[in-house]
Amino acid sequence: MLSGRRTSHAHPFLLATLTMVTVGLCASLYVASGGELEHQGIGMQWLALTFAALMGGALMLGGEIATSTVSLGTQTLLWQRIRIVLGNLLGIAIVLIGVQALEGALWLETDWGAEALHLAKQKLSYGFWELVGLAALSNLGLCLAIWLSRIAEQPSLKLMTLVAPIWLFLNTGIEHVMVNLLLVPFGMVVLHGAPELFWQLAACDPDAYGDLTLRNLVCSNLIPVLLGNLVGGGGVVGLINLWLDRGSDDALWLESLDEDR
Repeated sequence: MLSGRRTSHAHPFLLATLTMVTVGLCASLYVASGGELEHQGIGMQWLALTFAALMGGALMLGGEIATSTVSLGTQTLLWQRIRIVLGNLLGIAIVLIGVQALEGALWLETDWGAEALHLAKQKLSYGFWELVGLAALSNLGLCLAIWLSRIAEQPSLKLMTLVAPIWLFLNTGIEHVMVNLLLVPFGMVVLHGAPELFWQLAACDPDAYGDLTLRNLVCSNLIPVLLGNLVGGGGVVGLINLWLDRGSDDALWLESLDEDR
């Protein structure tokens, strides 16, 4: 089990959906803090720890996040990987629909909606290679945390190895392709779905956020972030998995040679 394979027998699609819903809760809290959770009061800090624990619990149950799955580098069926991606996308859709249905733009006296616009615009302003580097580092930490949690035996140790990188994300806004599929669309939902009351109270000019388009999301953010995530997750953690699995195969091969002798 050194490679961190999932031991839960729950349906991976449902677990992937549940995981992204908890990620959505953390992302919405990140927006509410203005991207600076470390400067918030004790109440917000405790809420962040609660959301981080919920996300950690979903991952402990065997939930997966696309590009951060511990099956990278192991012999996992293509259909299993597809189910993880589809489950994540369903979770994202549930969160975005919930934000729109609950009029998220008006939360915190329109502060949440205004900050969602600001963070979405900021996400699209980074350079290509800057995003690649940040995404590689972020996914490296997250993949290692998930991997360590899967090989840990004690539930408390599993949770400890997961909460730390989640807390780091909430305090720094680390780049991850699935998280950005929440943060940038948050701004797009506000831009295109906010009631007229929001624009009156927030004193925001919708024309200033005209670059929040699907094309810019894909070309200016998702592509470099995905590349960085694959380098950090598949290129580093995946190679560790391959090395560990190779060691197990070599041991079995040597045992067979001894038996033949």
